[in-house]
Amino acid sequence: MKPVRNPVDFVPAEDQKRCKVVKILRCRDVGMDCGFEARATTEEEILKTAAAPAQSVHNMKDIPIEALEKVRAAIRDE
Repeated sequence: MKPVRNPVDFVPAEDQKRCKVVKILRCRDVGMDCGFEARATTEEEILKTAAAPAQSVHNMKDIPIEALEKVRAAIRDE
């Protein structure tokens, strides 16, 4: 049986830097009636981007750990 190769192995090294996976978070995916979407290349960037709307739009001055876990679970690769 041949080993399975990673698809990235077929992408030239100079192009791999440009082929970053984009992550997305949608407020609707965490149960909010809101059309906000955050896109970034890392979970950390998504959380930073989503923090301001969480506070201003959803009136979440402090984000409970349960809500943070729910948000993390809702982040998907696009």
